Amino acid sequence: MRRKRAIKGEENYVQRANELYLNGNLEGALTIYEQAIKEKADEIIYNNMGVIYDALRRHEEAVNSYNSAIELNPKYEVSWHNLGNSLCFMGRFKQGIESYDKALSLNNEYEEVVYDKATALAHAGRYEMADELFNSMVAANPENLMAWYRKGLFLSEFGKFDQAIECFETILEMDDTLEDVYIAMGNAYYGARQHERSIEYYDQAIELTPSNVEAWNNKAFTFFILGLQEEALRCFDISLKINPRYKNAWYNKGYVYHGMGKLEDAIKCYEKALELDPNDEVLWNNLGNALYNLERYEESIPYFEKAIKINENYEIAWNNIGNALDKMKRYAESVPYHTKAISIKPNFDYPLYAKGHAIYFLGRGEEGLELVSKSLGLNPNYDHSWLAKAEILHGLGDFIGSTECIENTHLLNIGQGEAWDLKGDILLALNRRIEAEMCFEEALKSFDGDILSNPLHTEYYWKKADLLEKLQRHDELIEVFTSITNIMERDEKAWVELLRWLISLGKEEDAAGLAKDINEIGIKNENIFKLLINACVETGRYEEALAHLASVKELSDDSDSVLVRKALILAKMGKHEEAAGALDAIDAIEALEETELYYVLSQIFLESNEIDKALTWLDRYIKFHPKDSNAWLQKARIHRQRTEHKKALNSCNVGIGISPREHLLWLEKGQAYTELGKKNKALKCYEISLKIQPDCEEVRSRLDSLVQPIAVEAKAVN
Repeated sequence: MRRKRAIKGEENYVQRANELYLNGNLEGALTIYEQAIKEKADEIIYNNMGVIYDALRRHEEAVNSYNSAIELNPKYEVSWHNLGNSLCFMGRFKQGIESYDKALSLNNEYEEVVYDKATALAHAGRYEMADELFNSMVAANPENLMAWYRKGLFLSEFGKFDQAIECFETILEMDDTLEDVYIAMGNAYYGARQHERSIEYYDQAIELTPSNVEAWNNKAFTFFILGLQEEALRCFDISLKINPRYKNAWYNKGYVYHGMGKLEDAIKCYEKALELDPNDEVLWNNLGNALYNLERYEESIPYFEKAIKINENYEIAWNNIGNALDKMKRYAESVPYHTKAISIKPNFDYPLYAKGHAIYFLGRGEEGLELVSKSLGLNPNYDHSWLAKAEILHGLGDFIGSTECIENTHLLNIGQGEAWDLKGDILLALNRRIEAEMCFEEALKSFDGDILSNPLHTEYYWKKADLLEKLQRHDELIEVFTSITNIMERDEKAWVELLRWLISLGKEEDAAGLAKDINEIGIKNENIFKLLINACVETGRYEEALAHLASVKELSDDSDSVLVRKALILAKMGKHEEAAGALDAIDAIEALEETELYYVLSQIFLESNEIDKALTWLDRYIKFHPKDSNAWLQKARIHRQRTEHKKALNSCNVGIGISPREHLLWLEKGQAYTELGKKNKALKCYEISLKIQPDCEEVRSRLDSLVQPIAVEAKAVN
């Protein structure tokens, strides 16, 4: 259906309102009409108000206005026509067709109504009847150019591009000076995926009228589809230079920037388009999508909500809110949005998959599997649905079914990193580690490619970090988390991981040095300050540690944990009496909510040379954190200090079982063997430690000290 023009009236207010309407000031025109209708009930004013409501996509209000016009003048065929269009805009085609029939009963030569009725019939599933109407129009008058033109547009709308092209060619044989026909021909060739031909016809329209912004806009978008992005942007700029208020050019230029990954530029273009038409729900949705792709998930939601406010049946926007919540792992909140999208469009595969995936994370695996399977029934070519099904089956313990989903050609053959990653997890669960690591390497290649294509998209960096941890390539994690903090400097989670791994890899000095950057950015995060305290303590920067502790005190409600950490710092500084005073101030030290502090208490007593107490608190910590290899390393050191070498070796073995590539555990095990006089076993441990961490001077020194004595003893035996 074509947008209708406001009907001119003789009254001054109608003329003023029409001027505003034609200049794009719809709200201003509506205000004048609302004032005018209070003075005089007039069918023309009600009709024109309906036209504006339709332009604002407020179709229910438009229907009310047209009905008011018809009530005043039941024979006003223009309002019957416009009423039919409004009803069809809302998908109420049966009622729309009835309105068209009423308009035709009043004026059987009203051709535009016939065209709109035919289109409505096709949308209502009565395509053959629609086709007959157009055929009757051109048969009645083969030289009726408008009839051929509208038939061509109708055929294009329903994908009959070859037949549409024939209609437009018929027109051009009679009159080859109609630029709109050249544009329509270009659009038909575009729909038929003959993009080079479509550009030829856009160029002919431009040759006829160089200022035709629609032709420049369509040519630009076709260049984008052909991968000629710079040419596309040049054509958009020409279109906008001719008419800076041409919304479609701003919209499509934003879409091109979106496709190029230039999301900030896309947002600016979408905002320009919205200034011209703030009632376009697709624009609001796309602006939200750009923010979503920038990983600004919370910020994207109000834009999707704005789209829904304009069109409450816009299922894509409902689903996108759910997607944003899913990204923030707020699955319980996301499910109702996916459900709403499904209720609007039951056969929309994407929200079915998204809802199923979210429900799986809520612990309802079987229900999630059913929804994802239904999604695949509707669209078996959607990679993410296959991946979600594989993930759910893996979670349900069906490794064979999960593998079959992953092996689907839509996944591994296109190098999708998530698929390789999940396949590696399955093989790891089946104790096929070598094959699993090969899959992880493939996934890593895929994510590296994604990072190269989208260097500002941090989600790929997080996925890479997860893989590096699985492959135990811990040194590379520092670069990954540094990249994330460079892209999103306020990403507190990334700062926590960067500090954690620097400390874990023995780079406490580097970790402590990050405090300046963190303070300049203005991050206030309790966990970050706690990690900085640990780094400063390990490097002897005790005053800095106390300064960070003051920040923790401001952010934390747990005063006992602050006192424990203060006691640790004081103990490290040799101020044991003050440390003891800090511990005495704690109400019930055995009831600390933060069990991680048991480890800190162990360190305090170790600093105070109270070895038994240190071991007691360390055992309490391990009870809550049995997978902490550093705790087992500390326990091994205490046992060796107490000359309990067998217990030390046992602690080392447990720690190595958790973290086989932790070189300090192998070093500690070697020292225990050395003190037991088992030098060959010690030598083997030192060699493994050095292989893991080649630049560790302490390991190299101990290895060198063992090699010469063993050689001398061997010579003496000979």
